[in-house]
Amino acid sequence: EITRSVPVTVVNVPAGKNMLVYPSVVEVSLKCSFPLVDDPERGLRVEADYNDLQRSLGGRCLLKASSRSRGVISCETYPVSVSCILEDAQP
Repeated sequence: EITRSVPVTVVNVPAGKNMLVYPSVVEVSLKCSFPLVDDPERGLRVEADYNDLQRSLGGRCLLKASSRSRGVISCETYPVSVSCILEDAQP
C-alpha cells in the first residue's frame, strides 16, 4: 500500500464557468500487487466531475481516483468527497 498527495482535477465544466474544490489536494491510497511491475503513480489522477455536482444536493462531489499503472488493484481517496463552488469565469 502506497499513499500519495494528489491534486484534484475538475472535469466537464462548461465554458463560462469555473469550479473550485476544497480541499484541492487529497490523499490517495494505492493498493498494489507485489512485486511492483510498474510505477504505481503512472497516470494517477483524481477527478471531481461538474456533472456530479449538478446532481448533488449539498454542493459536494464524490471523487474518482484512477491509475493507468499495471499492478494497481485499487485507488481510494481521503476525503472521499470535496466541497465545490461554482463561479462565472472572468472574461
